[in-house]
Amino acid sequence: MSVIYSIKEFINQTVSIQKSNGIAGLLKVGLRFAYSPVYKTESFWLTTNKISAEFKSEASKPRVSMDRLSFKVITSNKEADSLEAQGYFFRSHPTYFNHGLTLYRKWLDLGAIACCTFVDKEFAAINWIIPSRKTQSAIKAAPIKIDYEKKEIFTRSAWSNPKYRGLGIYYYTGRYRNRYLLEKGCIVSKGVVAFDNKNGRGIATAGGSKLYGTGKLTRILWWKNWKEQYFPKPIEWSEADNYLLSLKAK
Repeated sequence: MSVIYSIKEFINQTVSIQKSNGIAGLLKVGLRFAYSPVYKTESFWLTTNKISAEFKSEASKPRVSMDRLSFKVITSNKEADSLEAQGYFFRSHPTYFNHGLTLYRKWLDLGAIACCTFVDKEFAAINWIIPSRKTQSAIKAAPIKIDYEKKEIFTRSAWSNPKYRGLGIYYYTGRYRNRYLLEKGCIVSKGVVAFDNKNGRGIATAGGSKLYGTGKLTRILWWKNWKEQYFPKPIEWSEADNYLLSLKAK
């Protein structure tokens, strides 16, 4: 199933590139892919959000009975084993991120924290917390600058089961994730969204995040360089396209 997700995503991106840039644009992307093992650049939006215990609470109450919902915070594979013994499975579920159905196990081993919502005992949504610079590096996440000592936190890889999309489950998961983070003293969440990641942009927009800058990752063989540029003040997602147009005009 995770292979099917990847194929669908590849087809969607190919169609999108052809519609936006024509055949010439598609060929350009193809050539870039051909030499990407040697040289590759990726550009990202840097996102920020003040952590609130009432995250979207009034606008998005779940349209699923609350007595059917369970929110779980999982910090280790041992805890995940215990949940699975009770019938709550998520590590083996195919999502956009769980490559080979093994990535979630690896992330837990490396210190990442999974925030999961279940409807009855069916896996409905997940959002990951990266709690430290060590874990950020270990899972090879984008090297965005996070001041963990000042209670900033890295959140990423939100996903909702297609069966439960549009029912407020994403907001429910984010709300309870935030309450967990507030208990840990965290005050700001940060993240990255690739310029060409339409799904990620939609999720970030729905979550109310703002953009405080851009990041660019350059790879040449084994050498990597990460550079961040910041806006004078955070901007809304509605202003993002105008920013990209201004870059192309220069």
